[in-house]
Amino acid sequence: MQFFRLNLKIYNLKDIKKAVEDYRNLVEIRYNLEENNTVILKLNCNEEDFEIIKNEFCNYVIGLVGKHI
Repeated sequence: MQFFRLNLKIYNLKDIKKAVEDYRNLVEIRYNLEENNTVILKLNCNEEDFEIIKNEFCNYVIGLVGKHI
């Protein structure tokens, strides 16, 4: 399982949770909250797919954040 982190000082947890729900149809995805305002996202996929899905996921979260501006 591959993982990456998102900073909750930059990204809203509500938007991250929405993205996780939406991406569950594409990939097995889990998240854990850390005490240091960080979310760890775990994707169950190969390394090549991980990079693509991670980038698209982050773009999607940015799009969700942009709806609040």
